Amino acid sequence: MNHRIRLVALASALVVPAIVTAQAPAPPRLMVIQRELVKPGKGIAHYKLETAWSRALEAAKNPTNFIAMTTMSGANEVWWLTSYASNADWQKMNEASDGNAALTAIFEKYVPLEGDLLANSFTSTATLRDDLSYSNGTPLPSLRYMNVTRVSVRIGHNDEFVEARKIIKAAHEQAKAADGFAVYQVQSGAPVGTFLIFRGLKSLAELDENPHGPAYEAAIGGPEGQKKLNTMLMSYEASSDVTRFQLSPAMSSPSKAWTDADPYWKPKAAAKKAP
Repeated sequence: MNHRIRLVALASALVVPAIVTAQAPAPPRLMVIQRELVKPGKGIAHYKLETAWSRALEAAKNPTNFIAMTTMSGANEVWWLTSYASNADWQKMNEASDGNAALTAIFEKYVPLEGDLLANSFTSTATLRDDLSYSNGTPLPSLRYMNVTRVSVRIGHNDEFVEARKIIKAAHEQAKAADGFAVYQVQSGAPVGTFLIFRGLKSLAELDENPHGPAYEAAIGGPEGQKKLNTMLMSYEASSDVTRFQLSPAMSSPSKAWTDADPYWKPKAAAKKAP
C-alpha cells in the first residue's frame, strides 16, 4: 500500500526536525518523504480531505504516527515524513499494512478523492548522516516550523561536501550554537548527490536572530576558516534552495507523547488551525 506512506509507525525522531516522540532525540536511520503538489485553488479542499483522512486512520486505531508540513514558500506542497529503522523494517511494516482490511477500506475511500486536488506527487527515501548533524536539544513537540535546505552536490564532489559539513558541525558543537540541524542523504527519488538539511523552529522569530556569535566564528577558524568553507562550497555545490514549512497538526497523527507534551498537537485543537 504505497500511496500514503503514513501507514507505518513513526517510531523515532529526527535530531532537530523532531518528527516523532517527545523523548530523546534519537534520529531515524531511514526516512521516507512523500511530497504532494497541490493544484492552484485546491489548498483548502486538500486540507479538509487530509484532515478527515488522518482522523479516520486514528479512529481505526492505525498504529501510525506521522507529521505533515505545508510550504510557506515555493510551490504549494504538503510533505509527509515517515521513519524506519531500516529498509527491511520498511518492507515488514508495508506487508503488515497490506493485510489490514480496515486500513485498506480507508485508503480505498480517500485515495480517489485526491485525484482532482493534486498536480503531482513524489516519494523519496533518505538516510541520516549522523556524522554531519547537530542537535540543539529543542523539545520536539514545541516545534512549529521547518526550514529544509536542498543541496545538489556535483558528481565526484561528495567528499568535499562531507568535509565542509563536518567542519560546520564541529564549530556548532564547540560554540554550542543555537541552530540545530539534521542532514539526510537522499538514496532514491531524487538526483544522485542530493542532500536535505532540516532545521526545526519554535518560532519564525528565530530567523531574525543571528545564531552564530563570536564563539562560532572563532570555532570556524575566523575569516580564513570561512574563506576555506566558501571555496569548498563553490567547488562541490551544483545548486541549493531553501523551503520554509509550517508543521500541520490537523493533517498529522503524532504520538501520544507529543500530544501529552503539547496540546497544540491534539486533534480538536489542530482542527482549528487551517492553513
